[in-house]
Amino acid sequence: MKILLSAYACDPAHGSEASHGFNWLWETASLGHEVWCFTMPWGQQSLEKTLAERAADPAAARIHLVFVPVPALATFLYRWQFGVYIHYLVWQYRAWRVARPLDQQVNFDLVHHVTYNSL
Repeated sequence: MKILLSAYACDPAHGSEASHGFNWLWETASLGHEVWCFTMPWGQQSLEKTLAERAADPAAARIHLVFVPVPALATFLYRWQFGVYIHYLVWQYRAWRVARPLDQQVNFDLVHHVTYNSL
């Protein structure tokens, strides 16, 4: 299957939501699915390093990372609790805007949202 995974937090070097997002990504690809993962650029270096280290595993080749940034104002507001919610909502909107044309190209079989889980 071709799966679009929405993982706002996805970073193998961190715990909690970020590791949850990465585990969903890795395990879904390990099951043989082609996975496009939408995530924040915060974990880009760690994600790319981990995938390079695991390049011998066929799952790594089935993972396509799509980093969806947010405007600087939303990132500035992130320092306060209310800003976390704004940042997340802006990211969701921007991810949706990127997903629409990508779906026209890829024709996803499934879209699955995995992080954040608690907002």
